[in-house]
Amino acid sequence: MNQSYAQLQDLLDELLIFIFKQMHNVEVLYSLFGVNERLNSILLDSIFTNRLNFLKWFSKKFLTVYSLDIIFDRFCLQILPAVHEKIQWLDVESSSMKRILCAADYPNLHGLSLFNTEAETIKSLFTGRGECQYHIFTYPCQMSYYQYLSNQFPGGYYPYVRMVSLYEDCPFEHEFFLQITQSFPFIEKLVLINRKPQQHKQSSESENDNCHLSIVKYSHLIELKIKRVYDDYVEEFLSEQKHFFKIIFVFILLVKLY
Repeated sequence: MNQSYAQLQDLLDELLIFIFKQMHNVEVLYSLFGVNERLNSILLDSIFTNRLNFLKWFSKKFLTVYSLDIIFDRFCLQILPAVHEKIQWLDVESSSMKRILCAADYPNLHGLSLFNTEAETIKSLFTGRGECQYHIFTYPCQMSYYQYLSNQFPGGYYPYVRMVSLYEDCPFEHEFFLQITQSFPFIEKLVLINRKPQQHKQSSESENDNCHLSIVKYSHLIELKIKRVYDDYVEEFLSEQKHFFKIIFVFILLVKLY
């Protein structure tokens, strides 16, 4: 093995890149990342780190459960924390997705493909109060959209986001919409899907109660889609005591639940 590494060192960078491109990205990273600084600088190129597919290589029949554990330990403890900012897309399946998603923060992740995964598993992973959700939302990135945010959204500041969709099986209260506009100040399109009535609506129906509410201000919103919701959310957005739209004309698409 040492002789093989020595032979690689004798090759030009261009030739090494050509050779590595013929291999699977995950295999190249596992085999060569950390050998020396020169190889690391080559492997940190977006060609090898932009998208990591953990399906094809790990599906090889010669890999035992024991060897898979060793491979995942190396990826989760050494490789992913070192290349996490380079990763824009991950392909994972049910047995490995939690370890991979929780191994590092992925500030530039634009896509995530989940295979052989039950819907309930996905739901618990992204809507629960778990460690993985923290890693997914830790850093603001330059994505222009966020989809299916829930009540578990921890907040933050995302100045590049222009489109947000909200989906939850639990009610969205007024304070949540306030948090959304603070986290996404330049939002232009908002989509809301929620089948559950608001729990604290009664406490804010009178004018006196409404006076104590902070007004949710949308400075750049031009399109609002309210789909499959209860009347609570229609009243929420149409109330001048609760929501303010700076742009006079806002396109509103309403699809009621009943």
